[in-house]
Amino acid sequence: MRGSFFIVGFCFDTVPPDATRLAAAAGATGDPPRVPKLGRVEIRAARPDRLAELITETNEWGVPSDAWSRQDADRAAARSRALLRTMAAVVAELDPAYAAVEVEELVPTPAALRDGALLPGDVYVSHRLAAAAGRPPGTLTTWPHGLLRQGWLAGREDRPRDWAAYSRAVGAALT
Repeated sequence: MRGSFFIVGFCFDTVPPDATRLAAAAGATGDPPRVPKLGRVEIRAARPDRLAELITETNEWGVPSDAWSRQDADRAAARSRALLRTMAAVVAELDPAYAAVEVEELVPTPAALRDGALLPGDVYVSHRLAAAAGRPPGTLTTWPHGLLRQGWLAGREDRPRDWAAYSRAVGAALT
């Protein structure tokens, strides 16, 4: 990928799916794979750290929002919706423990979270993980298999004050 990019990381309780299964769950087709409304994606799957990732360009999100035209703002909002729809499709199909959206950074592994890394502000937590680690702080949306906390993509505070403690609890629950 050139320029700025989003990484949507999915952490699984055991072995993550292979690239074909992840692409199918995301609705990606073709070679290179393309997801409707997102465009080309890079897929990294079946990693030994239990993570799988979809990587796509940020487009308008790569420019500070105060420099956006009205059209840029509309396209950025549409891209956010498409990113969350894709994340929701993968979550519904593959049931990861957590999923998160990061910009130009890797989504932390459970061991990294346990050791002090922070979850991104835009994160999905499965109901089974929420039962073990607690509910994420902040405003939540209920999805069929878990809870979504939107941060930066929704124009909210990226990470609440108690996010470090929550991130460590997630890591501890999965390691």
